[in-house]
Amino acid sequence: MKTATYTDKHTGKEYRVNGTSVTQYSGVPVFHGRVLHLWGDKLAVVDFKTQDDLDGWLSMMHFGIRG
Repeated sequence: MKTATYTDKHTGKEYRVNGTSVTQYSGVPVFHGRVLHLWGDKLAVVDFKTQDDLDGWLSMMHFGIRG
């Protein structure tokens, strides 16, 4: 399965995208689930249930909509 890198244009943080999970490059995951909250100092692993969930998140990050 192909792995790609995605960079949050606001924070400069890089995420590894592999299948339906997104993982910050550094640190230990402290959150796991569908609700996405990566804007603070906490490092997180987020599992997406569907490709649409992942695509929606990438689109949100691209257009800079913060949650």
